[in-house]
Amino acid sequence: MLGPLGLVVIALAGALYPPQPGITEVPAKGVSTMDVIANAHWRFGGELGARIERNVTQWLLRAPDANPGLIEMFRRRDRRLPYDTPVPWAGEFAGKYLISGVQALRMTDDPKLETHLAAFVADLVSCQADDGYLGPWPKDERLLGHWDLWGHYHCMLGLVMWHDHTGDAAAWKCVLRAADCICDIYADGERRPIDAGAPQINLSVLHVFGQIYCRTGNPRYLRLIERIEEDIAKDGDWLRLGEAGVPYYQLPGGGTRWESLHIVQGIIECYLITGEERYKKAAVSLWESLRRFDRHPSGAFSTNECAYGSPYALGAIETCCSVAWEALTIDVLRLTGDARVADELELTTWNQVLAAQHPSGSWWTYDTPMDGVRVPSFQHISFQYRPGTPELNCCSVNAPRGLGMLSEWAVLEDDEGLVVNFYGPGRFDIERKSGERVVLTQETAYPLSGAISITVQPTQAAAFTLRLRVPEWSRHTTVAVNGRPLEAVPVPGTYLAVKRTWTPGDRVELGLDMAPRYWAGEEERYGRAAVYTGPLLLAFDAFFNEAETADMPAIEVDKLGLKLLPIDVERRPGKFPPMGLWEVTTEGGGITLCDFASAGAHGTDYVAWLPVAHVPAPPVSLSIPEHGTVGTPGPILFRWRDGGPYEGTYTLLVARDAAFKEVVLKRESLSTSSPTVGEGLNEEGDYFWKVLTGNENGISENRDGPRRFRVSGSADRPFFALGEHSLLLDAPLDGDGTPALGLCSHQRGLEPAPDRNGQSGRAVAFDGATSELRYELPFFPNTDYTFCAWACPEVSPSGLQQIGSAWHTGMDDPLRVCVEDSQLTARIEAGSFYGTEGVHLENGVWAHIAAVKQGETLTLFVDGKPAKKVRVPGRLNTKSTQLGIGFNPLFDGGERFKGRLDDVVFYAEALSPAQIASIYTSGKP
Repeated sequence: MLGPLGLVVIALAGALYPPQPGITEVPAKGVSTMDVIANAHWRFGGELGARIERNVTQWLLRAPDANPGLIEMFRRRDRRLPYDTPVPWAGEFAGKYLISGVQALRMTDDPKLETHLAAFVADLVSCQADDGYLGPWPKDERLLGHWDLWGHYHCMLGLVMWHDHTGDAAAWKCVLRAADCICDIYADGERRPIDAGAPQINLSVLHVFGQIYCRTGNPRYLRLIERIEEDIAKDGDWLRLGEAGVPYYQLPGGGTRWESLHIVQGIIECYLITGEERYKKAAVSLWESLRRFDRHPSGAFSTNECAYGSPYALGAIETCCSVAWEALTIDVLRLTGDARVADELELTTWNQVLAAQHPSGSWWTYDTPMDGVRVPSFQHISFQYRPGTPELNCCSVNAPRGLGMLSEWAVLEDDEGLVVNFYGPGRFDIERKSGERVVLTQETAYPLSGAISITVQPTQAAAFTLRLRVPEWSRHTTVAVNGRPLEAVPVPGTYLAVKRTWTPGDRVELGLDMAPRYWAGEEERYGRAAVYTGPLLLAFDAFFNEAETADMPAIEVDKLGLKLLPIDVERRPGKFPPMGLWEVTTEGGGITLCDFASAGAHGTDYVAWLPVAHVPAPPVSLSIPEHGTVGTPGPILFRWRDGGPYEGTYTLLVARDAAFKEVVLKRESLSTSSPTVGEGLNEEGDYFWKVLTGNENGISENRDGPRRFRVSGSADRPFFALGEHSLLLDAPLDGDGTPALGLCSHQRGLEPAPDRNGQSGRAVAFDGATSELRYELPFFPNTDYTFCAWACPEVSPSGLQQIGSAWHTGMDDPLRVCVEDSQLTARIEAGSFYGTEGVHLENGVWAHIAAVKQGETLTLFVDGKPAKKVRVPGRLNTKSTQLGIGFNPLFDGGERFKGRLDDVVFYAEALSPAQIASIYTSGKP
């Protein structure tokens, strides 16, 4: 917790926080390595500058007129609306619009925009209720549900930013009145912030309350912060699990949602308030896991609006998610001062942000896929449309922030001077904290060329350090000052510090290595690669080629080369020249690639996961046994996450030492990623294991080095193991849940019952009310599996009853065999719902049931015969490791089965129809 009230009254170091009248700020306890520059004029040239200008003219200046409901929804909240209800997050639209408007003003100083925003803010402030409420919901619903706290978060943040830019006292007063309204309900009374619902979203208000508390020292605001900290442990548990190193995609409840990145920003505010390292550790750890497991090659974050644990998974890549990723990344950059964090901002901006904006500036996308087409958000998520707001949705108002945040990271300040993160044509007029003014002017064709010239223009000679970001991808970088090369060798992924007395007109020359490189795809993207030059991701767009995307020949990555081509597309109505065009050699000749940001601008389809040839075997990620696992002597399952269905083999190595000088087991030419070793590892003690993958193009060692496990006769459990046909679970259910193979983690309310042959105590009865049986799985098969059970349902009320369920969370249910209204179905939830048609089951009659997933087909069998089929995703990226029998293993609603069950088995492979028939007749495949 944050500690006793009144002991912590501080300012947030480095943010854009001018002192408030009557408030005495005190230093922050948490330390920022770098600070946002409060007083600066930002001018970006080239394509970025053009996009910023079009965003102003084609969106910001026209949006309120074209969508009058943007403000009118606040004014009419207690009157009749010509539609049923707004979307739950409608209250965010005005705030998101204002945030991006203020940021654009920093980068243009456009007087028309400033006048326009001033009128908008005055209109918004005038809509505030007498009690401080600033949302679109009627009086009896205010702040009690929907995404109302979330909406207030964005409106308050936008007004804070407007006040900081203009000094508008009315805007600041509006923020404090809204904050007090929230505290009246959630800080002073019995109602808690989590009671507002959607905690993974509404609790994001933590972020802005951290900021306004730092400015005011108001103990009510601190009390609300403390309550939110208590409540976040009840849903995503971001703080505790983040500190423990749990990846973001493995958080419980709704913790994997993109909106929760703003909660993590709030955790950073708590660090800055208290100085307690646990807050910083949690936030940085969660950020690093997002970077490692969920950041796509385009710099985008998320799959289907949440962390998924794989950048290769298919699914929507929402623009709002990437905006939140940028906002969090800026905070992490300020905390850590790590140049590689700034690399992420560059990657996202040049690729995902510009790709989400149509070059005309008139619309943004909801989904900006690596492969596909560009669709306006007002079409893609048109369900958010309401009369008066035809173009408004979460992304249309939020996406421009992706451009606006350039003003918050392009150049930062530290204790020694200025930190240059952004490269590209531009002019930055900066006032340092010392009061000295410095103008930095960049002349460059970057990102097409690595030659960058920076003119340093202090008002007068001044001694300070200029830190220059050396991108991690630039393997060979040169730096010269006034024509003289520096002695210091630039190290990729760091800052190069140039400390000197700068005089007006000093010039820094950088040469970045723009050599092409590629990111080899895995899983669903195996056999494809993302190709880069400098920070730019490249794409094949049918507009620039004679061939269609489906017919694109493979690129030979072993001799990857790019030739920059002249651009023969002129800017005219309906035509948008790309930033660059490149020729690349393929197995079928040369093709043309363009920058990802320009791909699809003319309504054509494109691909950025490009087909490639001669790709080395992808490294695997070790899974089971986990590092430090202790188990009894016996068979041991080794499991690794493979890189896709490539034509190659694995080699498993086990040694008694981490250097692998004493190898005790070597299994070569393995075709499975889940072998069970039955002998040779029974001697007690520590072991280390690793996996090599190989194909005709090379050999790769697994990521993150070897893992250690221990064999001990005193361990409290055996290692996981697989049986014949990749059998994961064999549960005879002879009177209870004890398995013949597998691990029973929970059983309750089970009664012995006669089986299908009438043998007493050879089956288990479930009462439909309290009975629960759950097994822990070492992994859930991601492509093929088979579930079998004998079931005898009883007469019961209508409703969903689970025979077998692996449900983990909403839209992550890789297996559900259930009965609903006497209809048996097999289902999967993976981003969308997939289910077979129903098959009638007779109450009181035993039936053998099987669900077989083989690739993209899920087949339901009854009494040994195929009954129904449905098309499903070929690969499931699930977090499920629990299999519930007779109930939903993780859902409080239970969905309990009433009847008898017997002989449950679960295989990590798809058994054939003949094998299913054999299980039905003989009990074995």
